Amino acid sequence: MIRKTIQVQLTSLKSNPLQGKYFAGTTSNSDDADLRKSLDEQGQRDAIVVVSLRGAKKQYMVLDGHRRVSQMQMLGWKHANVIVREDLRDATEAEVEAVFLSFNSVRRQLSPLARIRIAVGQAEIAAGRSWLKMGQSADYRLREQLAKSTGQGPRNITRYLSVLRTPPEIQNAVERGSLRLNYAAQIGCLPTARQQEIVTAIAFVNPRDTNKVVGGMLNPRGGKHVSAIDAVSAFSRVLDRSVADLAGRVDRISPRFAVRVAPSLRAGRTLIGEILRRIPGESETDTGS
Repeated sequence: MIRKTIQVQLTSLKSNPLQGKYFAGTTSNSDDADLRKSLDEQGQRDAIVVVSLRGAKKQYMVLDGHRRVSQMQMLGWKHANVIVREDLRDATEAEVEAVFLSFNSVRRQLSPLARIRIAVGQAEIAAGRSWLKMGQSADYRLREQLAKSTGQGPRNITRYLSVLRTPPEIQNAVERGSLRLNYAAQIGCLPTARQQEIVTAIAFVNPRDTNKVVGGMLNPRGGKHVSAIDAVSAFSRVLDRSVADLAGRVDRISPRFAVRVAPSLRAGRTLIGEILRRIPGESETDTGS
């Protein structure tokens, strides 16, 4: 299909909701300033890719080029060159999202978290469901794919996936480098209300103090968590890391070493059984105790 470049009013270009879902906070002020300078000095070199909005005449939703549109507006431009993807006029939301991600997955400035966010989105589209609801085999394949595409090890993959469970404010702090990955991963294992408490706590904190504030909330002095919920969340994180670390390697553990760690494993099994029995309908057989 031949796609022609046309000129449209800048006000006719609408931001894609997917931009906020996948890329909120992924670029710095200096990146935006560099792009604005390039546009001001060299003009628009690449067309914005858009799709026509259904039921709206000469109104378009951006698929590729959100930052350029934003900087053009700051420069006071009135028009922009666009390519209209008419082949997507009758496409489903999932099909449009897949095209949106295909454009943005090749961006050079993407952080590891953004790359994993995109890869997870693509996997969800292919599977037709959230990655949180995928079976064990599908989850394992996703983790393998993420490791290959990002170059990250199993432990960091587990951490990044945990970060995807956090509010945008936490993810943005990771993107900006003001919050450690391991802290953000811990937050991803906490209940929603507890996550919001942390978001509120860091809202007006100097970015340089974010880790100190979050660390104090996650790891209070005294060795023990004040909240049982925080304690079981920490326990769950350790299990997640251990499962990812040992997957496919249990047969390499010698019987002698297994005997050495058996008391700790049995204590852990007992504790896991007690926690699982808190789930309504969970039976003795289900807990393995």
